[in-house]
Amino acid sequence: MTGHEVILEVVRIGKGAGRPRIISAEVTGEGAVRDSLLAMRAEMAELRANAEELEQQASTMPHREKYLLLNARLAKQVLNAYERWLDEVDQELTPKRESAARRSA
Repeated sequence: MTGHEVILEVVRIGKGAGRPRIISAEVTGEGAVRDSLLAMRAEMAELRANAEELEQQASTMPHREKYLLLNARLAKQVLNAYERWLDEVDQELTPKRESAARRSA
C-alpha cells in the first residue's frame, strides 16, 4: 500500500465512521453501537501496520522519502486519535456492571 493509499484508507474509515453509529444508539442500543465501533480496531491495526511498513520502505525511495514519511506519520496520528476516541466510546457505552468487572479482572 502506498503512502497515499494509507492516508485515503484512514480517511475512508474516518468519514462518518462514528457519528452515524453513535446517533443510532438510541434506536439500536448502546451495546450494539459500541460493538460496531470497537470492531474498527482490527482494520485500524492493519492500517497501522501498513503505515509502519511504509516508514520502513521510505528509505528505498530517496526522492520520495520525505513525503512518504510525512504521510505515514499523519496516518499514525489519525489512527492514534481514533484509538483514543474508541477507548472513550468503550468507557462511556459499557454498562457500569460490565465496566466494573473489567476493571477488577
